[in-house]
Amino acid sequence: MKKYLFIILGIALAIVSCKKNSDDPTSQPIDNWVGSYDGVVDAKGTISSEPISFISDTLFDRTIDVPMTVRKLSSQRALVTMKYGLVPIPFNAVIDGNTASLDDYELVPTIDIPIVVGGIVCNINGIKFSKMILNYDNGVVTGNGKAVVTAESTLLGGLAKVNLTLDLTPNFTKK
Repeated sequence: MKKYLFIILGIALAIVSCKKNSDDPTSQPIDNWVGSYDGVVDAKGTISSEPISFISDTLFDRTIDVPMTVRKLSSQRALVTMKYGLVPIPFNAVIDGNTASLDDYELVPTIDIPIVVGGIVCNINGIKFSKMILNYDNGVVTGNGKAVVTAESTLLGGLAKVNLTLDLTPNFTKK
């Protein structure tokens, strides 16, 4: 009787082992994402300033050239890096099939990054990125997200704070 029990257990283990290996393909969905991309990010939103409201609720609409790279960290984690000029902006991402969810990220520049807002040059103090979702389809990555940019400028001897609240729409093509 023990002999038959061992044979049945051995067959059951063999079936479970074979099934486990067949469910684990050699190419994982994250591998499709890995590589370099060219693309743009459309940034649309509003600008406000304080204490001087020289540009309050002004519309902001720009398209920014942004290269992107995706590097695999594990079977579902990746490092997605976008470059704004020379400044790399790294995001940790969870990739599930054709969808990547990027972790919220706050960029505090260590160098002055000037932007022109309403004809006035401001230096960026920080950018908070949130709710970034990317979708992959045959080498093309599209998506959406949010960003809040804070900047400062000196006007008439006083310091003006500028806030840009933006909706982001990235569009990348794999090289």
